Formats: sequence, structure tokens, C-alpha cells
Amino acid sequence: MTVVMLIKNGNMTALHSFGYTKRHLVLPLLSIAVLVYLGFTALHTTEFSYAKDKADAMLTQNINPYAVDNLFFIYKGDFVYVQKLDPVKKTMQNISLFKLAGNDLLYTIHAKEAHFNGEDWKARDILTKRLIYDKEGLQRHDTIKSAALTTLKGYKPHMIESIHEGKALNIIDGYEAFKLLGDQHLNTKKIRSTLYQKIVFPLFSIALLLIFFFKMPFLIRYINLQLVLAFWLAVIFILWGVLFALDHIGHNGVLLPEVAILIPVSLLWVYALALWVKNKEVI
Repeated sequence: MTVVMLIKNGNMTALHSFGYTKRHLVLPLLSIAVLVYLGFTALHTTEFSYAKDKADAMLTQNINPYAVDNLFFIYKGDFVYVQKLDPVKKTMQNISLFKLAGNDLLYTIHAKEAHFNGEDWKARDILTKRLIYDKEGLQRHDTIKSAALTTLKGYKPHMIESIHEGKALNIIDGYEAFKLLGDQHLNTKKIRSTLYQKIVFPLFSIALLLIFFFKMPFLIRYINLQLVLAFWLAVIFILWGVLFALDHIGHNGVLLPEVAILIPVSLLWVYALALWVKNKEVI
């Protein structure tokens, strides 16, 4: 609308008459767009990313809206079952770890409760059952009790909740989750999609700003302004809708996140930068 008003009032023609190129004129708009992008990216490294999930949880009016029940995931080759996770109190209840070798269960570890200390989980009152095998199969099991156990290093409450429930992650937690799952050779599609959604996806709007500015006719006497504005609004909303749909397709694992998000946004930027180079001296 800023560009349209400048064209409608003849200001754009006046600015061109002073020798300003399209590059000069787009810089203030581009600077504001980049600052807004950087501001929101910075916000997504904080608790801001979890605001929507927390608001939705409060609207359900549950007694404990943040708790997640019956989690089952893999940690360094071990299978982990958690009856209840409270990401606010950073506690787990009734945790079981299962260690397998091939088709044989080697041992199980049970704990009634565990607390997250910022780096790993401290479980207390540990009961370990070690299974003893011979050539004929399982023979017996030994039970060992211990006071405490440190496990699930790096598995933050929000990270576990997101992996299991598909909840939001901020950029820092998302990067740590990507490293953690990648080191264990686990699927990182959703984590990569989340990171691209917060860092790469918004860049399409800046590319569209450049494309719109360089392709928009600036001489009002030669154009039907209402028709041109309607056309560009349609183009912008259609492109946004396509990219939004691809983003969700990538997040659901139908396409690789790189194909769904990185490639389309990169193509927009290639075209935008080509227009930037082409309009170096154009008035």
C-alpha cells in the first residue's frame, strides 16, 4: 500500500526525476522488512515459540493441561516408556528403560519419578531387573536396587513433548533436538521442518517484496492502478498459500523439508536477486 500510494500521488515519478533508482527506493522498505524478520527470529529463540501451545492448553481448562501421558521413544538404542511427563514442573512419573540385544531383552530399569536438572534427568529409587540367558533361552533374572540414576542427557521436557506430540520448539531447542536425534541416527524430518519454518520460510516475504517492487509499473498514466493492485494481491496470496501448503506437507513428512521449504524459497530469492542485479542502474 505504501508503494501504491507513492505511485498514485506521483511521488514515485518525482523521486525518479531526481535520479533515484529502484534500488535506492526499495532500500527503506527492505531495511524495515529485514529488521522485522530479525526481530521475530530473535523472539523464536525464547519462550515466545511456546505461547500458542500454552494458550491452547489454557483454553481446554484441564486440571493439568501441560502434562503428556504414555510417552514411548528411543534413547541411545534403549526404549523408554514414561507414564506421565509434566514439562512445567520438569518431572516424569513411572519411567521404564528397556535394553535389547537383537531380539533379547537384557535388562529393564524402573523408577517412580525423575526430575530434569537442566542437562539430564535424575531418577531415584531405581529397580533394575537383569535377565540371564543361556543356550536354551531365559533362565532367571536378578533384581538390583539403587538410590539414583542419571539418564536421558540432553532430552529437555519441551523437546520430548514436541517429538511425541508435535508441539512447537523454539530455534535453540530445535537445533539441540536435531543434533541429539541426528547423533542417534533417528528421523529428524519434523525437527528440520520446524527449524526451516521459523528461519527460512519467512524469507519468502522479503523476496516477494523485491519482486513486487521491481516488477510494479511506476508511471500511473500508463496503468490501471486498481487492476494492477488486484493482480499483485492475487499473486502474493496465491504464492503464500502454495508455500504454506508445502510447509505443512514437509512437516507431515510427505516431502523432505528441503524440497518443501528450502527449494521454493530459494527459487524466489534467485529470481528476486536477478531483478536486483538487473535494476542496478534502471530508473
